Amino acid sequence: GDVVTILSANVPEALISFYALNKIGAIVYMVNATHEKNAIREELLDSDAKILLINDIFYDKEWKSFTDEFGFTNVVAASLDESFPIAFYGDKVKFKIIKAVKKIGNACNIDKKCIRWNEIIKIGEKSKINVIPYYKEKCGMMISSTSGSTGKPKRPLLTNENINSMPIQMGMSCDTFAPNDSILTSLPIWIIYTLFNSIHEP
Repeated sequence: GDVVTILSANVPEALISFYALNKIGAIVYMVNATHEKNAIREELLDSDAKILLINDIFYDKEWKSFTDEFGFTNVVAASLDESFPIAFYGDKVKFKIIKAVKKIGNACNIDKKCIRWNEIIKIGEKSKINVIPYYKEKCGMMISSTSGSTGKPKRPLLTNENINSMPIQMGMSCDTFAPNDSILTSLPIWIIYTLFNSIHEP
């Protein structure tokens, strides 16, 4: 039932977090990382979120002031370059340069409630806790923006039943996909149909 805000680019850490949070029964609040900061601040006003997962290059002093204002208890900073495969070495080098430049203004260096993604992973690797998946019928599991194609984007609260109805329909109606097929997804994960139709369904 805790709400965790994810403000991230399309990186594995965001998807790992989405499924991990769903497993323990938390509600994921996906935020559009391209919005202006004031627009994001307005979104956070009614989110009730107390934990933030954010790409470290975004976490500046203004973001820290938001987390202080809304009483966030924890911030997890995930780096954009950590999970890049060796095939993207050139991009990884670019991100390392960007990160080095942005390190000066990075609020994670001065924020005691901020922990790095790799530290979370190390804690998890040492943990002996057996996490039992949490499920309650028709329980909220995610808040995300619609595309705004009908006007202003809406932020519905979705349940596990909502998101799993689409893969069931796909399995019943579509016989063109098979195990080991590859599907390229380039749309942002904070839009519902991207996360569910382009990632969760396959």
